[in-house]
Amino acid sequence: MSVYVDDMLREATVGPARIKSQWSHLIADSPEELLKFARKLGLNPMWIQHPGTWMEHFDLTLNKRARALQLGALPIAYPHETGVIQARVYQLRYDAQENPGTLFDLDEAEGPKLDPPPFVHATILRNYGPDLVGRFPIMEGFQC
Repeated sequence: MSVYVDDMLREATVGPARIKSQWSHLIADSPEELLKFARKLGLNPMWIQHPGTWMEHFDLTLNKRARALQLGALPIAYPHETGVIQARVYQLRYDAQENPGTLFDLDEAEGPKLDPPPFVHATILRNYGPDLVGRFPIMEGFQC
């Protein structure tokens, strides 16, 4: 399992503290891994975006992004590789919902039932190429 940081680097001023920076995203293969890594970075777990969904992530300032990379986060390209990882997480969560006991074991308290992800397989191969499948641990065993 892995943690990833993208290279969005979008200029923005965010939050009540009005923090101005270039912002990126921290995502992971699992919610537990994301929260554990966020704590290592000193991020407040309350800052998570879209918690409990396949889109959950933390927004990172430029300095936090650099620190995440030092701590072992894998660099990924925004938006393409970020979207691929999130699509794969969606598929794993969907598979867990359909087959309890798999990688992401979800219960009904975690939100509404997910719709089938028909876009995942075709999108990854059509838009990003088969070479991407082997580049990230979460893609292991991916079949089209």
